[in-house]
Amino acid sequence: MLRKQNFPGSILRCLNSPFGWHAPGAATAALSLLTGMFVASGCGASADNAIEASLDENFQLRIGQSAVISSVDMEVGFEAVTSDSRCGKGEQCVWEGDATVRIWTRLAGGNKEENVLHTGSKMPSAVAFAGYTVRLVALHPIPLSGRVIAPSAYIATFRVVHGTSGGDVVH
Repeated sequence: MLRKQNFPGSILRCLNSPFGWHAPGAATAALSLLTGMFVASGCGASADNAIEASLDENFQLRIGQSAVISSVDMEVGFEAVTSDSRCGKGEQCVWEGDATVRIWTRLAGGNKEENVLHTGSKMPSAVAFAGYTVRLVALHPIPLSGRVIAPSAYIATFRVVHGTSGGDVVH
């Protein structure tokens, strides 16, 4: 089963970090372990960008984050926005434009499978994976005329549902 965080691994990473202590003796080792547990909560959070998500519910990710859907042992990651030609806020556009989002999916213990999803209505906004559909619901922020969106500002909304039907799904 996928887990949001490997707590013992986090403790070991922290104990081996500059913040950890390498003390001899049983009493000081126990104290070091307890101290490491407190430090691990901070270390684990920075080392693991996974959030918990639920099947049939929207969840949001920033670039570099992933979501674990533990009820189906699946993880979905938001890798990048590779292009963004959406019509800017307040602009009159002949074409709606499109943003291209690169994601990855995997089952517990499996390899990552990369896919590209789109915001435009003429392109696929969902992918079939292991009997489920991973859908890009929205991408924010909406572009503003003359402004470049920093990668760290993007927030994508996704939804994973059981089944793989639909005209806008990549199989």
